[in-house]
Amino acid sequence: LVGAYVACRMIDLSINFGHCDESVIGVSTFASYLVTFLRDVDEAYSWGRLALDFLAKSPDANSMIPAVYTALHCNVQLWKEPLQSTIDPLLRGYRLAYCSGDIINAVWNSFFYIRAMIFSGEAIDVTIKEVEGFASIFAPHKQLVFTQSILTPVYNMLRHLKGFDEQPLFPLSKVISSEVLL
Repeated sequence: LVGAYVACRMIDLSINFGHCDESVIGVSTFASYLVTFLRDVDEAYSWGRLALDFLAKSPDANSMIPAVYTALHCNVQLWKEPLQSTIDPLLRGYRLAYCSGDIINAVWNSFFYIRAMIFSGEAIDVTIKEVEGFASIFAPHKQLVFTQSILTPVYNMLRHLKGFDEQPLFPLSKVISSEVLL
């Protein structure tokens, strides 16, 4: 709930003193909390559209897209727009986050991107390749919990749907010395 308070405080400051580029983060986070805690999809969608309007006018949009897209396209937009419409923005959010070194938002955008691919009926072979690609990118960045706890079960579920046996997604020995593994 601290995040909700911070988002409300950011909006309050923007109303009282004028908005700045970072106001879009507060607005998008607030929209996400409206859905998550209050289940007010219509109001959240309105705030989400406002956040996207602010983002479109920002000269520094690329630096804020990963956080804004994580908040909006994983929690808000999917309740009012086709799930397929979230795929490209989430992939863009991942790419911008990763290129700027924002691994946390890269992880979140990639996770929700994969989720959207699965639930919108994308080809399983394509989705498997995407999961493999994300694992090979994130494991060397020490995102092992994400790679092993999230991506590996998804990977093996997709392999099972194709009739393949389970296998490790990304061998830990590639990123962790054998002494640590023992």
